[in-house]
Amino acid sequence: MLDTVILAFVCSAYVVLSAAVYVNNPKAALNRILAGLMVATPLWVVVVYLEDAVAARHYLSMLARVDYALASVMVGLFYWFCVRFTRRLWRRCNVVVAS
Repeated sequence: MLDTVILAFVCSAYVVLSAAVYVNNPKAALNRILAGLMVATPLWVVVVYLEDAVAARHYLSMLARVDYALASVMVGLFYWFCVRFTRRLWRRCNVVVAS
């Protein structure tokens, strides 16, 4: 029971933080990517939790597929976030490489 309460609290904290990031500047691509990643993470956590639940044994094959699909989406979003974030940092730093 306690693990379900903790899971619900952490997932709702992720969703609230995601909403705060998105509302801060919805037009910025970096904020949209991070908000998407922070929505996908609690969904993935819930699916992983349900894979271990005894009542969900009938749906284990479907949950495993959803698990891998969400993990792939999260990896893609994290990569996209890193690319956008570093591109923005390099633009700000104006690093000049001497040859």
